[in-house]
Amino acid sequence: MIKPIFRIIVTILLLSIVLWRAQPLQIWETLSTINLWLYMGALLITLLDQSLSTLRWKLLIEQIVGKIKTLTLIPIYILSTTLNFTLPSTITGDSFKIIRVKQTFRESSLISITVATLLERVLGLSTMLFLLTIFAPLASVNLYFKILVAVGSACLFIVLIGGIVYAHAMYKLIQLLAPKIARQKLVVQTFATLEEYRTSRWRLVYGWVLSLITQILTTTNELLLFYIVGVSLPLEMLFFVIPLTRIVAALPISIGGIGVQEVTLVGLLLATGIGATQITAYTLTQYSIFLVLGVVSGITFSLKPSLYSVYKD
Repeated sequence: MIKPIFRIIVTILLLSIVLWRAQPLQIWETLSTINLWLYMGALLITLLDQSLSTLRWKLLIEQIVGKIKTLTLIPIYILSTTLNFTLPSTITGDSFKIIRVKQTFRESSLISITVATLLERVLGLSTMLFLLTIFAPLASVNLYFKILVAVGSACLFIVLIGGIVYAHAMYKLIQLLAPKIARQKLVVQTFATLEEYRTSRWRLVYGWVLSLITQILTTTNELLLFYIVGVSLPLEMLFFVIPLTRIVAALPISIGGIGVQEVTLVGLLLATGIGATQITAYTLTQYSIFLVLGVVSGITFSLKPSLYSVYKD
């Protein structure tokens, strides 16, 4: 596991590289002239995206614990996203969600709740790979690079979906090749949890569709954020750049993908004439939205923790 101090160092180094190439005065001028109505629109779209993501998580977690009131999950999900984004650990926010559910449904297995929560992440990753498979061939990048991304994304997408749908077959294979590992409690309960979704595959289908909607909504929101800072990008290029950047930024090497996202965007958009200055202005605008949501979530959590409790329906 990568230590938090390493992530902090990587984040600082990558941000330093980007800021060295950027023009701070121009960044400030861009940010000071942002249209507040468009900014509020982006904030509302982000809230809608978070609400749909909450519904996706609810669909999966209810298979394990039973009915949950949807409105009680939304503030938990928003705060967990902020924690993942701001703290030097990829799973801090997920741990917060898992603990909150476990506090209400004490009889449910912690491993099962964790698997269901991570499954939500896997569905999100699969839809990003799906979009990359479609839009990589249309992107204005090096031919060999976009072929590599398209083929790689398609293969990973098949592996992820196949692993979920045919979890029972995977477990039998593990039993055959590594019987000692197959008998471990963590492995047994993980595959037992995945097996439960065989009787309710509609949850996986609905969850995947919701993931696709949220990815499209997120990318559309990024289009608006780029527009706010004066950058115009073709939609097909955006549907290539944003999913790929989010996947790379999810690597556990920096704080919330900060620094990794900027360097990736600079590399991908270099050929379009968009430089580090514009990208930095865009990412600062993006970060500020999550910061606003995080501050509101943090204050309400401090004043009224009961809002961040899970309630049975």
